[in-house]
Formats: sequence, C-alpha cells, structure tokens
Amino acid sequence: MALFSNPQHAVVVLTFASLLYSRTWEESVNFARERALDTRIYVPEILDASNYLSDNEIADRVSQFSEQVKNAVNILTNKDCLFHAMTRFPGFFSCSGVVFVSQKMGQYVKNIFNILTRDVETIKAKERSGGIDYHLLKDGNICENRFVLGKIILRTLLYRNTAERGSIKAEEDDKMQVTNPPQKSVIKEIPQHSDKNVNEKRILKDNNHVKPNKGSKQVKLLVIQFEINCSTLGG
Repeated sequence: MALFSNPQHAVVVLTFASLLYSRTWEESVNFARERALDTRIYVPEILDASNYLSDNEIADRVSQFSEQVKNAVNILTNKDCLFHAMTRFPGFFSCSGVVFVSQKMGQYVKNIFNILTRDVETIKAKERSGGIDYHLLKDGNICENRFVLGKIILRTLLYRNTAERGSIKAEEDDKMQVTNPPQKSVIKEIPQHSDKNVNEKRILKDNNHVKPNKGSKQVKLLVIQFEINCSTLGG
C-alpha cells in the first residue's frame, strides 16, 4: 500500500530492502545502483531508475518511505484507516467482512522499520551466516524478521524471472542430451550354424552383463528344445 500510494525510485526501494537484509549503508547503496534497472517491470509502483539520485537524496527518501510503510500498517489494525485507504477501490466495499490484526502486533510490525526512519547512513551490518534462523524467527526476534522481510523484497524485485531461467536451463539440458545422447540397447541378429546346417537367430544386446535368472534359464531350455526339434525334422 505504501508503494501504491507513493511510488518510489528503484534505488530507494532496493536500498530500503538491502538495509533490512543486514547490509551496511554503503553496501546497500552500491547494490541498489547496480541492480536498479532489473526492477523496470514493477511500474508504476517503482519509478524510472534512469534518474540519478545522490546519496543524501537516497537517505532522505528511504527514511520517508519507511515512515510511509509504518503508517500503512494502520490499515491492518484500524477500521477507519482501512476504509479511508480503500476509497480508491470501489469494489472493496462489497466485501462481506474484514479481518484485523491486534494493535500489539501492528506495533511490532512498525518496530521493524524504526531503524530506517533516521540516520540510515550509520546503520551497521550484523554478522550473519547467510541463512535464516527459524528458531529466532518463530520466537519473533525483530532482527530476524527484518532480515527475512528484506530477503523477500529483494527476491520479489530481482528474481522474478524464474520461469525464464527455467526455460534457459531446459534448452541447455536439451543441447547436452543431443551432444551426449543416452546409451540405448542395440539389437543385433547374428546367424549361428549348427552341425545340421540349421540357422539359428539369437537376439543379443550390447549390455550383456546381466546375471542369469530363472527366466533366462527357461529361454535357454526352449532354445535347446528348438534345436533338437529342428535336428529331428532335418533327419
């Protein structure tokens, strides 16, 4: 809702998410500048990234956006705030019921963004292993929730083309299969001559290292019986 009401520059949103993701201010700004053009699909919520913003402008806008996000939380806890925000969506009022979260939970969510509402240039990165600590997440650790939220935002904005990457991988797999086709069993017919000049055709496979089983013994007996019958007819 904060983005819908107040679209932001791509660098601002990526810096916002990177700071949540436990990066330093310098790391977040550099990362945002490098990847800003990858968010072009999210217009009009994400503004054109071609316009340059100074570090001070980014810092001010990140703090302002953080306040807007905190204010947007009110629509989840307050009926009047929800109805006011939904006036731009006429179809919303035909809904039969709405569900709200508690004021306590709403305040907890707001606290996640407090760190970004002032002095964002001084934020220190927290040392992490890179993975999610699900025990801390379950316990409601605010730093862990902040980290996971930043991770979700970045993945949503930057890694949206999963299907495209999948199709590219499939094409690469197809090429690999053409280059190295799977080995298939080749059936050959080899004439065999008995003492009675009886031609026997046996089917052989390239991979003939299979251990004999009951079925193969039965086949062998049938072949022997076939040879005996042919010998008798020949006599």
